[in-house]
Amino acid sequence: MKPDCLFCTLAHDEATVIWETPEFAAFPDIHPKARLHLLIVPKQHTDSFDDIPSAMASGLIAAIQTVARLQGVSGAYRLQANVGRQAGQEIDHVHIHLLAD
Repeated sequence: MKPDCLFCTLAHDEATVIWETPEFAAFPDIHPKARLHLLIVPKQHTDSFDDIPSAMASGLIAAIQTVARLQGVSGAYRLQANVGRQAGQEIDHVHIHLLAD
């Protein structure tokens, strides 16, 4: 956990997290763009998808599938990931947006 990272803090905040494992957490986006808009993040701080280890990547996919199923949107959701400032990444912590209408 990186103390000055917003997503590290939120991933460990019991009042914010709606789903978690020891490695990953999901919580609502503060500026939702859909009826359901969650962020799924690794709890281990990693700045960018350019730096993500393979094991973390596969765990993140499993986390996405689990959260989508638990939220009742399997087969009917979209994902968004921004890598770098030029692509719209605002927080330097790997995260996936899961959105469903």
